[in-house]
Amino acid sequence: VKSNVGHLDRAAGVAALVKTALALERAELPPSLNFETPNPKLDLEHSPFFVQTRRARWETNGKPRRAGVNVQGVGGTNVHFILEQPPAETVEDRPSRSLQLLALSANSATALEAMTDRLVDHLRKAPGDLDLPDVASTLLRGRQLLGHRRIVVCRDTGDAIECLGSRDPERVTTHLEEPDGRPVYFLFPGQGAQYPGMGRELYEQEAEFRSQVDDCCRELEPHLGRDLREILFPATGQEESAVIELTRTELTQPALFTIEYALARQWMAWGIEPEAMIGHSLGEYVAACLAGVFSLSDALALVAARGRLMSELEGGAMLSVPLAAAEIEPLLGSELSLAAVNGPGLCTISGPEAPLTAVEETLRNRGVRVGRLRTSHAFHSAMMDPVLDRFRSLVDAVPRQAPARRWISNVTGAEILAEQAIDPDYWVRHLRETVNFGAGVGLLLEEPRAVFLEVGPGRTLSTLVGQQAETRPVLLSSLRGAQQDVSDLAFALETLGKLWLLGVEVDWDGFYRDETRRRVALPGYPFEGERYWIGPRNSVLPTAQPDGVEGSGSRKPDPGDWYYRPGWRGAPLAVGSSSAPTAPEGSWLIFADDLGVGRRLGEHLQESSLPLALVVKSDRFARVSETEWQGDPGSEEHYARLLQELDFAPTRIVHAWSLTGTPGGDFDQHQESGFLSLLHLARGLGAAGLRGRVRLDVVTNRLEQVSGDESVEAAKSTLAAATKVLPQEYPNLTCRLIELDPVPSADDVGSFLMSELLHGASTDMEVSYRNGTRWLRHFEPVHLEAAPGGLEEAPGGLEARPDSGALRDGGVYLITGGLGGVGLVLAEELARRRARLVLVGRGGLPERADWLDWLSDRGEDDPTSLKIRRVEALEDLGGEIMVLSADVADMAGMRTVLARIDETHGELHGVFHAAGVASRDDFGSIQQTDREFCERHFQAKVRGVTVL
Repeated sequence: VKSNVGHLDRAAGVAALVKTALALERAELPPSLNFETPNPKLDLEHSPFFVQTRRARWETNGKPRRAGVNVQGVGGTNVHFILEQPPAETVEDRPSRSLQLLALSANSATALEAMTDRLVDHLRKAPGDLDLPDVASTLLRGRQLLGHRRIVVCRDTGDAIECLGSRDPERVTTHLEEPDGRPVYFLFPGQGAQYPGMGRELYEQEAEFRSQVDDCCRELEPHLGRDLREILFPATGQEESAVIELTRTELTQPALFTIEYALARQWMAWGIEPEAMIGHSLGEYVAACLAGVFSLSDALALVAARGRLMSELEGGAMLSVPLAAAEIEPLLGSELSLAAVNGPGLCTISGPEAPLTAVEETLRNRGVRVGRLRTSHAFHSAMMDPVLDRFRSLVDAVPRQAPARRWISNVTGAEILAEQAIDPDYWVRHLRETVNFGAGVGLLLEEPRAVFLEVGPGRTLSTLVGQQAETRPVLLSSLRGAQQDVSDLAFALETLGKLWLLGVEVDWDGFYRDETRRRVALPGYPFEGERYWIGPRNSVLPTAQPDGVEGSGSRKPDPGDWYYRPGWRGAPLAVGSSSAPTAPEGSWLIFADDLGVGRRLGEHLQESSLPLALVVKSDRFARVSETEWQGDPGSEEHYARLLQELDFAPTRIVHAWSLTGTPGGDFDQHQESGFLSLLHLARGLGAAGLRGRVRLDVVTNRLEQVSGDESVEAAKSTLAAATKVLPQEYPNLTCRLIELDPVPSADDVGSFLMSELLHGASTDMEVSYRNGTRWLRHFEPVHLEAAPGGLEEAPGGLEARPDSGALRDGGVYLITGGLGGVGLVLAEELARRRARLVLVGRGGLPERADWLDWLSDRGEDDPTSLKIRRVEALEDLGGEIMVLSADVADMAGMRTVLARIDETHGELHGVFHAAGVASRDDFGSIQQTDREFCERHFQAKVRGVTVL
């Protein structure tokens, strides 16, 4: 290696490893460069060793090529190892699933698109021996998992190219989720969901599922007298008889238990562990078995016996009724029972055929849409009473253990207790009493991030959960329903992919446990290089350049010319031209106000059939309709959820939550709907990684005095700060502030606002409308004459001339934040004028009599000691100093301060408000800024001013 690249210091070992591995792989002997003659004392002529001076083929006598490497690195990093050539490539049969799950992830939406395009291009150009299962395995196990994710289930390479290339929305699913994991809840359905062939394709291709089904069927054969697999997976021509067989309760219940248990074990083999479980009637036995209450053998025996006992009973019927339990119970009489409460307005009644038919007819006559269940008996009714004692004896005869997993009881609707799970009477009650599924679901819905996974055929339980939830929960299924014509494997793989999209951790090694897969070369991550070089700026306000300002950035020689006065100037209304589009474009997100302006704007945009979402204020988050959401302005989580659930990436955002009706409202209310809302929105956009151009228009009223006689809401002024700062940190974001008349009319929306949104220049950062006239913010240069004393140029900058008329010698001045950096600089100038100063800070100083002891005990470098020395220095300059402790935002504390000033000095000539937060921890990007951060700054700068 040294002859190739010279000394490598501590990297000599790894360099030798790379070179030797390449030599073994390519069967070549690399030369040692610049070699001429060996040291004669080596006596190489009489040894098997030689120096390779030319590249040559590495021939062997049939044995594997091996190479010994000896490296002496710097600092004792000596390496000695022996390498052997890799096994020869052989074409081997490496079976895999008939379908593959391809998964991609990136740090941003644009990177994900680039990554998808690169993969499609690579698959098109790849040699014919590139194995798609190897590609899928490499993507899942050889790449870091990031927040922007995409999946597709495909048959072969051509199918993958077609789906990913077209981004087929029916096949390709994309989602943004922080990879921090979500809890998964297993739902086990009860009788009625079964059908022949459920899970057949999983049985054929998934070894874990097949093994669990085989074990269950072997255990059940002595109890059933037949192999259950003949009914679960009937041979060709036997499907109709299998349908009839699966209606027999003694077979239905063992069949459902077998499939649900095998599915659960399959999910767990793939790393999907349930944080909680809930079953519906029979389904609870699967939960109990997985929790360890019953062994698998005992659980199967009980389920078989349960079904057999029920089948011996007289047949009955069950009816689903979309009414609350309290409305149904008066109709039941003595023969019918309330079998299940599946939700607040959905119940099941059970009992003999004749009385149940009578109730069914009564309800239909009232206009209630009822439905019969596909069952042979009246489960959870008095018709079960004859078998209860026998079933109790069977449960009592098998071992039972305390549950090791959490599940929700059908009997109580609450989390199962250990004493309940092992009590035979509990399982008797479970067979006879009402299934309290709705209450259990309500308990699980308290976790808003939960994923509900139905572990069984169809989506019966998922539907019940969705009907009960106030917001849309994540509902997934394991197997298709009886009427769906789709591959079992495709269905399960897509569900697994969606779990991964949602941030659920998947064990991909477990997923490929029964396969031998190779890692293959695929395109690398498409890093999005961005230039961050800071170029020259002509103005602090680039989009609102002061009139007459030259772009050179040179300082004007006369300090009196350094000043500008903000003002308003009339401007033409924003209208389209022949070259500008007259119809709206882009995808729109509107935060609609309570006055109806935003909703009216949405109606205008809907006429153009553009992607549109309207968000109205509410205490909770929900999707109200296809185009309307509701959310809490003060909840940052709601903004993130909104951006995740939108079907499009917004390019136009209109924020009108600061439009208010009657004047009033306190500071906090205005910040909630205004400044903080914009902050949460910006952080949400940043977290979502939206890199495309986004235009944000903030619409408000009662903000500016354009004519000079308007009544304004001062608390809304923070909006102007937000719209100036946001584009400085998010270069893809353009912000404007549009102020309407104090009482906006419908015409404001139809004429002014719509025209402004469509045709207003993005450089017009602040626009106001008054009585049909459009005004733009501008900055007018103004010359200030120096006051007596005033400011003058000095070698070190500007200095105050003595005898300034602006401040009186010997005056009494209050400085809030007086012990801070700014406060002390102000105090020093005032002290030179022999001022009587009151320095107020939250910390204050020790009593003056204790200063000497403090300095002695703490030392000169102590922060308080430094402030004491600064105060003493102020007094040496001629100032009279009083230091008081108070929070400027505390009304009572500041009244005490002013009382002390009145008592001591009898007058006050001026206040310098210098209090504020200035620690290093309080400076960061908007993405690092939260409500608490803002409140710390508002405390002094806003609430403090109010108190003063």
